[in-house]
Amino acid sequence: MYKIFVENIRCHSFHGCLPEETIIGGNYRVDVIVLLNNKELKGSDDLNQTIDYCEVTKIVEEHMSVPCKLIETVCEKICDSVIEVSKKIQKVKVSVTKINPPIDGDVESVKVEIEKKQSQLKFLPGPQKEITDQLKIINQFIADSNTDPNKIQDLIKDREGLEKKLYRLMPELKTRIVNIEDLIKVMPNDSILIEYVYYYPYIKTEWQSPRYLALVLDPSKKESDDNSNLPEYKIHAIDLGSAETLENKIKEALISIEEGLSDAEQLLQDIGKSIIQPITDITKGSKTWFISPDGELNKIPFAALRGFEGNNLLVDKVASNISLLKKALSILPDNAFRDVLDSDVEKYEVVRVADEVVVDLMGSACGIDFKSAESQIEWHELEGVKIPFASAELMLKTKQTLREKDEIDRLYLKRILGQL
Repeated sequence: MYKIFVENIRCHSFHGCLPEETIIGGNYRVDVIVLLNNKELKGSDDLNQTIDYCEVTKIVEEHMSVPCKLIETVCEKICDSVIEVSKKIQKVKVSVTKINPPIDGDVESVKVEIEKKQSQLKFLPGPQKEITDQLKIINQFIADSNTDPNKIQDLIKDREGLEKKLYRLMPELKTRIVNIEDLIKVMPNDSILIEYVYYYPYIKTEWQSPRYLALVLDPSKKESDDNSNLPEYKIHAIDLGSAETLENKIKEALISIEEGLSDAEQLLQDIGKSIIQPITDITKGSKTWFISPDGELNKIPFAALRGFEGNNLLVDKVASNISLLKKALSILPDNAFRDVLDSDVEKYEVVRVADEVVVDLMGSACGIDFKSAESQIEWHELEGVKIPFASAELMLKTKQTLREKDEIDRLYLKRILGQL
C-alpha cells in the first residue's frame, strides 16, 4: 500500500456565495492524498505502475478555475476526478482551504475535506447496477431545491427501500456501527462532534410534526491513576425547532445563492442563528467541529454560517460615555464587560467584548474617530428607541484596510452608493 501526497497546490479562484467573491476572488490551498494499492509497484521502477502527479495537479487547477458557490462542491469534483485517474487508486482524500475568508472574526482559513474510496458499485452487473442507477436519480431529486417538499419524504422512503435491497445483495456495504468510546479516542482534545437529527416527536400516543435536534458530543481526556487515558464524554441534546420553518429558510437561502441575490448572506446568517447559536455555550473553547448534518441541512454551506452577528461600536472615549456604555452592555448574559476597565477603552485601539453577542469597541477606525463621524450618522428607531448608525458613506471610510473582507465590503458599499 502506497500513500502519495500532492500538497499545497496554490490557486487564486473565484468561489463563494457572495457576488463580490466572484469579482475579487481569493487565495486557496488544495492538498490531495492518494492511497495506491498496487502490488506490482513493489520493487518496480515503472511509471505506469503509479499515478501521474502532473495529472493530479492539472485536475486540481482545472476545477479550481471554474467558479462554484461552495468550496464543498469544488472539493467533491476534484475528489471524483482524481479517483478516476486509475483503477489502482483505493482511496482519495482532498482538502480545499480558503485563506482569509470574508467572515466576521479573526479567521485565518476555512477548510473542507472529503475522502472517497474507489467505488465498489461502479462496474457492477445485473440487479446491483439497476439499483445504484435508481439511487442516483432519487438522490438528485432529493438534492434539487425545486423538488416539492411533500414528495421528498416519499423519495427518502424509496431510497431506504432500495438501500436495503442493495445491502442484501452486497452485505459488505452495510453501515458499521461505531462505538462512542472508540470515536472519542481518535478525536482531538479541543474538538466536538455535532450531529443534526431530523425526527418526529412522539407525545401522548401521537406522532407530532417533524423537528430538528442537535446532539453535541463533548469529549475530554482524563488521566487515571494508572496514567492511562480514559475517554470521558457528555452528550448534549438541543431542540432546534420546527423542521418546516428551518427548511423554508434553507430553500429560500439556496435559491438566493443560486440566483446571486444580495440577501443571500443575511439568509445564511438567519440559518446560523437557528442551528449554531443554540449550541454556542456548549461549543465554547472547541477549535475543531465535526459536523454530521441530516435532512435539508445536507444542502447548506456550513462554512458560510454564523451563529451570531458581530457588532462594531465607534466609541466617544469620555468617562461619562464609558460609564453609560458599561451599563448598557451589562445586560448581556455573560456580563463579559465587567472585566473591561474604563482605562482599557482609552488605552487600546480596539477592545473586544466576547459575550453572547461579540462587540468591538473602537476609539477610531481608519483614522475616523467619534467626533469626526458625528456628521455622517443616520438615526433609526427600533422599538421606540432612537439609535445612531453609520451611514454607507461613513462605513466606506472605515473599511480602508488590506483585509480581504473589507475589500469585499468596499465593493458592496460602492455598489449601494452608485460608485460602480
